[in-house]
Amino acid sequence: MNINAAAPRQTFRSTSRVNPDPEAIFVYGSLRPDDNSNMEWTQSFNEGMRSLPARLFGYRLYKQSYAMLISLDPTAQATDFVVGHVLRPLERKDWKHKFAEADYIEGCPHFYRRKVIAATLSDGTTLPAWVYFREEDPSNAKLIPSGDWKKRNDET
Repeated sequence: MNINAAAPRQTFRSTSRVNPDPEAIFVYGSLRPDDNSNMEWTQSFNEGMRSLPARLFGYRLYKQSYAMLISLDPTAQATDFVVGHVLRPLERKDWKHKFAEADYIEGCPHFYRRKVIAATLSDGTTLPAWVYFREEDPSNAKLIPSGDWKKRNDET
């Protein structure tokens, strides 16, 4: 499956099919290894991580001064998607440290919350991963139509 093609009609919001505690994170903003916002933590967080390009279908990406994926966005369709990467530590022993570091960077659980989703890899397979999200009204933010944080300044 080409991840540039239309999304399957199925949405992956349910966690019933995925590992409830995966050792992977779907990142779409400043934690992406190819992020262009020059945040001080991007490079150091990605050290020791393996990155797989992926998409998260059934969600839309928004911009305030930061990237924002909104849980239960009433405007999101199954064909909407967010562009990102699934990150996994190169060494399994590093998972707890990296997960705690991601929680700290994302201000979880007070600023962002997290849940398990199924990210779609470029070959069409899905991989369970944690994702950070906000629970707020999307009307207070600008939609990034492409779902790609790196294109935020060209589209908003």
